[in-house]
Amino acid sequence: MAFMESPRFPDYFARDLVGGPSYRTEIVELRSGFEQRGATWSLPLQRYSLQFGNRTQTQIDALIAFMRTAQGRFNGFRMRDPADYSASGSAGVVTLISGDNYQLYKRYTSGANTVDRKIVKPLTPITVAGGGTYAIDYTTGIVTRTAGAVPTGWSGSFDVPVRFDTDAMQVEAHRTSSGGSFSWSLTLAELRL
Repeated sequence: MAFMESPRFPDYFARDLVGGPSYRTEIVELRSGFEQRGATWSLPLQRYSLQFGNRTQTQIDALIAFMRTAQGRFNGFRMRDPADYSASGSAGVVTLISGDNYQLYKRYTSGANTVDRKIVKPLTPITVAGGGTYAIDYTTGIVTRTAGAVPTGWSGSFDVPVRFDTDAMQVEAHRTSSGGSFSWSLTLAELRL
């Protein structure tokens, strides 16, 4: 599997996507009516559906070129989730990996419950709190302390690593006497990196 850091999936397509976190839970319903639930995944993966209608030839050309360079499901790429793409304040946390290396996470809180999401594709610039000097790997989300205090948090924007969830692009042409337009639908699936 390869990953294309650039270009990112075009924002003018991504802003129209529908999707969000997807969990995998197995449920066994007992004869008594009670059920037993087991979480197959401890953390969700994002899934997105893209359905476009009435797009221009220029837009369809851009999507075809992107699909061809991604080679369908083969190559991953960056995409901006228009509903969840930044962290600030207490949501931007860092976790020690080892030595002076820390991983970026985004913290989600609901009441007394929290869950952290690993951020592996931050966007420049990221601001790291803590008062030290830090190097940021924008392809992994790893922060390395080079001098001073340990990092205590971060703020900034991030992309989601995704891939096409199909190897076949189905485009429907709508021809009219004045030109025409195109429509298609695709799904994207987050990559766990």
